[in-house]
Amino acid sequence: MDKKNYICPILKVAAKAALLIIEKYTILTSEFEVYYIAIVMCPDQILDWFKEHDYHDERIEEIKDMVVK
Repeated sequence: MDKKNYICPILKVAAKAALLIIEKYTILTSEFEVYYIAIVMCPDQILDWFKEHDYHDERIEEIKDMVVK
């Protein structure tokens, strides 16, 4: 086995668990406004997080309106 490309099995399990948690919270984000508001209110994120994660401009505008209403 090539040591350079070897990935420890426990690391694979941890990475899979992390991806499942990200997926869970991504789904929750779309269901509850408070998650959008929390991301926008975070000083180091603002609306940039949504841009970096390929949200459409129209959706970013909707999120902005939701937060400032």
